[in-house]
Amino acid sequence: MDSPLLSLLAGLALFLFGVRLAGENLQSLLGPGMRRLLAQATRTPVGAALVGTLVTAAAQSGTLVTLLTVQFVNAGILGLRQALAIALGAGVGGTLTVQLLALHITDLKTPLLALGLLLSTPRLLGGRVGRAAVGFGLLFLGLEMLLAALEPLENNRLARELLTALAGTPLIAAVIGAALSLLLQSSNAVATLVLAFVAGGLLSLEQGAALVIGANVGTTVTAVSASAQGSVDGRRAAVGHLALKVLGALVALVFIGPLTGAVAAISDAPLHFVANLHTLFNLLVLLASLPLDRWTTWALRRAIPTPPSEDGPRYLRAEALEEPELAYGLAFRETVRIAEEVERIFDLAVRSVRGQDLRQDIQRQEDNVDDLTGAVVLYLGRLGGRLEGGRLAALLGIVSELEALADLSKRLSRQPLKLLAHGRRFSAEGGQELGALAAQLQERMRRVSTALSLRRAPEDALGEFSLEIVRHRMLHLERLAQNLDSQQSSSVHLDVLTILEQLQAGLSRIIRLIPRL
Repeated sequence: MDSPLLSLLAGLALFLFGVRLAGENLQSLLGPGMRRLLAQATRTPVGAALVGTLVTAAAQSGTLVTLLTVQFVNAGILGLRQALAIALGAGVGGTLTVQLLALHITDLKTPLLALGLLLSTPRLLGGRVGRAAVGFGLLFLGLEMLLAALEPLENNRLARELLTALAGTPLIAAVIGAALSLLLQSSNAVATLVLAFVAGGLLSLEQGAALVIGANVGTTVTAVSASAQGSVDGRRAAVGHLALKVLGALVALVFIGPLTGAVAAISDAPLHFVANLHTLFNLLVLLASLPLDRWTTWALRRAIPTPPSEDGPRYLRAEALEEPELAYGLAFRETVRIAEEVERIFDLAVRSVRGQDLRQDIQRQEDNVDDLTGAVVLYLGRLGGRLEGGRLAALLGIVSELEALADLSKRLSRQPLKLLAHGRRFSAEGGQELGALAAQLQERMRRVSTALSLRRAPEDALGEFSLEIVRHRMLHLERLAQNLDSQQSSSVHLDVLTILEQLQAGLSRIIRLIPRL
């Protein structure tokens, strides 16, 4: 006769294999649709949380969804707020498996295994439906073996004392749960073990609750490890997910008694208690975090600052070209970086108009923008035919406009040099007017850059700036007839106004392209 320990391990092995078999085939059935749904998650945190919950409930892998979310943040497809909401929603959706197991409908194991065998023919979606059914059958079979293996230990005093010593306090139990979850790479596996031990009378409800709470923390560590080589926002998303779960766990452990009593009151059996606590803990963390999402992202950006800018493409990766949506996101992220570089070049150009000589800095940064735009254009060219043409054309158009804006900013910086070469300067009034106009355009450029990063066109139009240019031309012509100083700098003054107008036109074209991304 097998020992209870061997039967326990065999049941756990069957459960884990069933989780893997069902999860892999469900994910394969969902295919690109799952990635597309995550990539196009609604911009509101509530909508993103719902997407994370639904996708994970279907794919049965919260860890996979969290890793995909971090990957999409690295690619610039998702923002930090949406990523945190999706990851927390995935924690809720992932508890569906344990809820099904808590129903203790083990009579389904035989029909599921038989149905899986019949549906495993390659002609039916490559046999994936059948293999998914077999996986669910093994889940129930594994749980039945776990419960059977623990029956002999129910009245074993030594086993009870050993478990009580290991999980003597809620904090120790939570640490053990986190370690087991990290080892098994599944909080559901730990929750299922706890479910079996609590149902067998070997653990109290409070000990089981602490173990499940710890397991939900341990499963978030995988994404933190995977994000180490990604973008700074990817690291923020993974660390933020871990931090929110840790904070939620600490609060739950402080109130472990009332929490256990409340969950026990709505659960009619130990099996349901474990499943309900697993779901409610994740749901409460999600609901508590959503109203604080802006503060959370602010804190993460302070805790994990963006490193200094480096020359050369930072996000374009050749291996990502195998997945067009991911590659497009990487190219978009690089484009946002180019927009930030152009903004810096224009700031230097404005300072040049006010009298500083920053030609070398502007030339170096403008050369870098040329290199980056060339790299993005080549990268997007390799996606031709594999992505919707309108989105590709819009991003290429924005890259082209940004390159032109950098070149115009460089031209703007050189205008005062024409006067200095002849020992002249702008008149006091003319210099003030040009400085004020340039400052207005600086603010508009910042708004457009922010709008681009959010893929949302700004509400305020730039058309008013054209009227400002016309008004300043008229003021300049009026001053020109009266002021000799203005006559000496007139051509350069008008050239500056023309360049500012061209810069404004470029920003307007970018605004029109943003909704098509």
